[in-house]
Amino acid sequence: MYNGPMVPMHVLLADVHVQVRWALRTFLQEGLGFVVVGEVHEAEELLSLAEALRPDLIFLEWELPGLAPCATLAALGALELPGKVIVIGQRPECQQAALAAGADAFLCKTASPDQVRLALVRVMADGGGAQLRAPSKMVGSEEVAQGKSCIR
Repeated sequence: MYNGPMVPMHVLLADVHVQVRWALRTFLQEGLGFVVVGEVHEAEELLSLAEALRPDLIFLEWELPGLAPCATLAALGALELPGKVIVIGQRPECQQAALAAGADAFLCKTASPDQVRLALVRVMADGGGAQLRAPSKMVGSEEVAQGKSCIR
């Protein structure tokens, strides 16, 4: 069993909204001890930084400007990155397309900190460090199933 120091999770944030990046960065760094290694607001910048930094985790806005959403995920997959991708979006109906395109999980932008934490546990328990692959479920789907929208 390894008893050495824990290596912090390196995260890349890709969202057009400064406030979303700030909230995620604050939660991940202060709440979980992760290291946010970069922030981007468009797809081409994401691809360049992801290739250079090779983060453990990417939070990707579904409608990030620059490329179509599925094209962004395909381009990330082509880079054969070691990390995981959690797509964040405003519309729950995008979940299936995101997962089919290679996202490891989908979160609504209105997800609570507990839902974000649950998504991280599920994604990282699925062999953290593996390449992109589609898991089975959207975090926050209980609200969707009950007819509650992820849009506020």
